[in-house]
Order: sequence, then C-alpha cells, then structure tokens
Amino acid sequence: MYDTVISALDICNDASSLFNNEVMTQPEKEKADKYLRAAVSNFQFKSAAYRRENGDDAARELPRLFSTVDRIIYTFEPECKKFTFQERARAALLASSFGTFSVPVANAFCRLVKFSGSRRALERLEQAFSYAFQTPDGYGAGFNLFCTDDQLKELAADFVRDVTTISVAGLDKPLLISDDEEEYLANVLHWFHCQFGFDFLPVLKQYLGRYDIPGFLARFGNETYVRRLLNAIRSQRVQETSRIMGMLSDNKPYTTDWLMGLYSQRDRKTQMFLEAMGIFDINGELICTLDDAHKSSVSHKPNRIAELLVRAKGLCAAAQELGCEGWFIVLTTPSRFHSVTTVKQGKKAFTVPNYKWESGGFESIKAGHQWLNAVFERVRKRLDKMNLTPPGLRTVEPHKDGTVHWNFLFYCYPGEGKEIIKIFREEALKDSPDEVGAKKRRIKIKKVDYRKGNGFSYVMKYIVKMSGCRNVKGTAGLNDRLSNIDFNDAVSRVSVWARSSGIRLYQFFGLPSVTAYRQLRTFRTEFHPGDVMMRQFTPAEVEQLESIRLACDAGDFKTYIMLNGGFFNSDRFVRPHYFQPQSVNGTKLNCYGEECNPVVYGISFSGKVILTKYFSCEVRKMTKSDTEYLNMARLLNRISEYGNPDFTECMNECGSDDEGFSSVVFMQMKQTCGTRASAARAADSSALDL
Repeated sequence: MYDTVISALDICNDASSLFNNEVMTQPEKEKADKYLRAAVSNFQFKSAAYRRENGDDAARELPRLFSTVDRIIYTFEPECKKFTFQERARAALLASSFGTFSVPVANAFCRLVKFSGSRRALERLEQAFSYAFQTPDGYGAGFNLFCTDDQLKELAADFVRDVTTISVAGLDKPLLISDDEEEYLANVLHWFHCQFGFDFLPVLKQYLGRYDIPGFLARFGNETYVRRLLNAIRSQRVQETSRIMGMLSDNKPYTTDWLMGLYSQRDRKTQMFLEAMGIFDINGELICTLDDAHKSSVSHKPNRIAELLVRAKGLCAAAQELGCEGWFIVLTTPSRFHSVTTVKQGKKAFTVPNYKWESGGFESIKAGHQWLNAVFERVRKRLDKMNLTPPGLRTVEPHKDGTVHWNFLFYCYPGEGKEIIKIFREEALKDSPDEVGAKKRRIKIKKVDYRKGNGFSYVMKYIVKMSGCRNVKGTAGLNDRLSNIDFNDAVSRVSVWARSSGIRLYQFFGLPSVTAYRQLRTFRTEFHPGDVMMRQFTPAEVEQLESIRLACDAGDFKTYIMLNGGFFNSDRFVRPHYFQPQSVNGTKLNCYGEECNPVVYGISFSGKVILTKYFSCEVRKMTKSDTEYLNMARLLNRISEYGNPDFTECMNECGSDDEGFSSVVFMQMKQTCGTRASAARAADSSALDL
C-alpha cells in the first residue's frame, strides 16, 4: 500500500512537470491540466486509503502534496547525489515543524544536500529541530515559536493563565500554584521548559540575582514580560537555526530574510504606536507626541549615530592633543564558535560548513560574545593591577555567518602600548592557542599613524555600519567589506542581527559620563552666579561649570573630556545624579510591586545637585481633540516661521467666529503642513527637557 502512494506521487510529479512545460499549444495545455487533476485525485485517494488502513500515526510520514515544503523537498533533484524517499519524508516532516520559517528551512536543507550530501544535510536538520523544539520528555513541543507576533502574544496569555489560575489544572495541565514560593517558582520554570523548551537552570542564578523569588514569580504572571521573553527566545532560535542550516552567505549575510521581514513589520507597528501616543504634563496639557519625543532623543537612529561620532571624534582629538599612542585591535573567537570556514582552491575561496563548530556543540552567537567579554574582563583586571586605565572604544561587528568579533581603539602614554598589547595577546591565545591560524587570526594589532589620521576614520566606519541608520552621507555606492552586498543593505541586516541577538554594540571606557554630558545639554541658557540654582556655588565654580556646559552645548566632546577630568583619571567634576521616584504614598512602585530603580534627575557638581527634572509626565493615547490641537500648533508654528498666504486668505474668507472656520482650517492644515511635522520643535520643547 505504501508503494502505491509513492507511485501516485511520482505520477503527480510527472504531471506537474508536463503542465509547467512552456512550449505547448493551448489544446496540449488543456490536456495536461486534465491529466494533472486526475493524478492529484488519484494521489489523494491512495493517501486516504493508506490512512484508513494504517492509522494517522503512520500516515504522518506520507508527503502532503499541496505543502510548499513538500513540493520543495520532493521535487528537488541533486546532481550525482543519492536522495532516497525515506530521507525526503523525514526532511519534509522536520522542516514543516518550523511554521512560518519552514520554507527557508526547506530551501536551506536542499542546498545542504547539494553541497554536503543527504546524510549530512539530514543530520543538520535533525540538530536544528532538536535545538528549536526539544522538551524534557524527548518530543517536539506541541506549539510553534516560529509564528507571528500576534500568535506569540496568544502563547504568552495562555502561559500566564496556566501559572496564575487554579481552574485550568487538569490531566494535561498540573496544578502549579503553591503556598511555598520556592516550590511555586520551580513548578513555573518546569512548566515553561515543558511548554517552550527553554531551560532556566544555566541562567537561574543570574535571574535570581536580578530579581528575588517574589519578583520573578510576579513577572511570570505578566503577559508583557512573558511575551518579551518568548520573543527573545524566538529570535535566538531563528538566528541559530539559520546558522545550523547554513542559510547565511556572502549574498545574504548576518541574518535571515525571515527576521528582516519580522522586524520590518514590527517597526511599522511601533511607528503607528508612537504617532498615536502623546506626552502630557501634570495639568493634562499636551506637550508633544511620543513620536516627536523619540525623534528628539538619542534613541532615534540619526541622533544616536551623530552622538556616537561626536564622542569618538572627541576621544581621538583629545588623545592626539595629549600626545597619546593609539592602537587598533581586532579580537575574534576560536574556530569552534564559527559556523562556516573558508577554504581555498587555487585562486578561488569557498565558504564551507565548519565541522569544528559542529563537533563543539554548535556554540551560539551569545556564547561567542561571552567568550570575548571574558577575555576583555581578564585584560582589564591585569591592567588595573598595573594602574593602567587606557581610554578607548569597543565596537561589535558580526562576521557574515553571525559570529561576533570585537574592534578596539584605545590610547595610552607613550611606551605603555607594548605592555598592554602583550596582555591582550596572552589572554586572547589562552584558549586553544595551537589551532591552525590562531596566532594569525585570533588577534590583529595595528598602531595609529598620526601622519594618516588620529584613528577616528578607523572607528567611524564601524559606528556607521552598526548604527542601523541607512543612507548616511558618503555611504552611497560603497560595498560591505565582509560580504558581497551593498553597504546600506549591510547596515539594515546588521541592525536586525543586533536586535535579535541583544548584544551591546558600543562601549566607551576611561571617559567622563555621557549621561552627564546629555544632562548638561538640556540647559539652554547661560549659568550666572545670581541664578537660584547657582547660589550654592562660588563664582569660580559657576564659571567652571559654565565652561563645561558650553562645551556640551556646542557638541565639543573633546573639551568636555578635558574639562571633566581628562584621561587616566577616575575623579570627575560633573556626574549624573540619580534619585528614586516618589509617589504620594512614599517610594514609587513598578508594575511588579517592587520599588522603582533610581533614575537620572540632574547632575552632581562639587558634591551639590542641580536638577534637570522638576515634574513627571504622563504618556497616553491622544484623543481627537488632542490631535486637532496638535495640528493647529504645528500649523501656527509653520506660519510664524515661513508665512502662508493661503492660510491668511482662508482666515479672511471665513473669519474666526465663523462656524465653518474650524473645518476649513483643518482641511487647510492637511494640505499645507501634513501631520508629521515636528510638534517638539513647534512647541520649542524636546524630549531631553522632560
């Protein structure tokens, strides 16, 4: 009976090939269509008969004719490679388990069959399935994390209901709630493992160090927290599955198209949310939209890249002015962290799967990042013992297969560089120093040549690439140095890689606080000894603080560094001031019933505090009247700045007391200024002032 089903499938494939033949007359096309319909009906009849005779469990191994995954795998014919039906059936079953990610997995599997053979390709697919779905009982989970955001939200809601409600307990859902908090937490973590295949045991100490047991339990009772946790798990699984299946290449580096589409859709939803929400003061007056506040902050990509470049340029200029040595270091991981390797045949280079990575247990992207972080921690400890505190910058960049490597730029006194480099080299080569290419590739070192520049041009390209901001001036027409794609396409893919992996991309060290720098930039007027805030300082201190403020206001990070302690110094004149938020009932609590963490409320100078926040704001959805008020404010600001004769004519025709005035005005507003002008600029306010 099984052979008859396979025979029917072969007939379907032959009929499909005949139907897709482009060189046919219309009568031949109609005849091929009838033949294909008959073949499909025959296959469906044979499959149904097999299911009745052998049961549903046995029928699961049968191909599904109208599945895209099945069509990809069953119709794929590799050259000179044996690819049996049993292997196809197993591959189709596993690939179909990946939900909306199943088609990319099926295509990747076929590529592996072509280059590595069906046996090794199937081993990779089994590993990907085991990584993504395996649960404590040894079976794949009964749900799918490779789903849409809306489906993920439903999964989070179901899990919260399971762990917080007694009524859902049954044969398939045990009672999880317990009076003993430790037992309750153990039940919740075990149920999370059973449902989602994620084991908290390796990271439990880290979580309990961040939250206590009641706080951890409260978070598992919050749908938003569980959804964000599931989203992080899903992103990691998609990224690692793509590496296991060899989906990342020179033409599609860093991350998958599936994640690109997911984050693109999410960005659109986020933009709609930002435009619909408003920021209101304590009197309920609209200050600006949340979108305008976002665009005025360093969370906005153009602002972020501008600030990073200003900080990097200030670092390099200050180091050159002080006569410091500059060094570039590229630090990468051992071979076992890389999913692919490059082999050369003559003048050609080929990317092939790295079997050291496979034999090493398929180390994740985060594992590689943690390895690099551990190396840097050991370096810093050794430098601290020698009283060496070099200022510098660390950036993160992925290889085309997603494996992370770090780029350093640091400065030191003349003569200290060789000792620092020696420490870096020793720590980098402690792990597997004898592997092939370790001494050549593990760490690369280059000294800054001030005749060619001060180092800023070196780090600038990494900052721009990792910023997530496309079409930066000067990048048009550039190619990505680590792949075969356009530089701006690489920026988009790297941005998604960073968001899905959750890795911190930039770290400045040995410099004054950037938070204090941002707080000082919120002051728009000059400091005078007679000001209320300045009466606590001497005239000399006011003058010193004003000089620092002027440097910050001008974006002169080099002068800010010099005036706020300089290099090789932990004593800073200006520091951020943190304060724990208060409510009418005492210390303000978060949504989990815990005391809120201290937040920045100003700066500390000479041991005294200068506040930059005096009141709190509320974020809520704007009503129709709020939107109309906002549009009017934008229009009036536009008129005051540029003039608008059409609007003036409209006012003369309608008059301010006319009933039709409001509707005509708003129609005119839509025609002249749109709804996306900056309300923050219109009201002369900024998110940094809030």
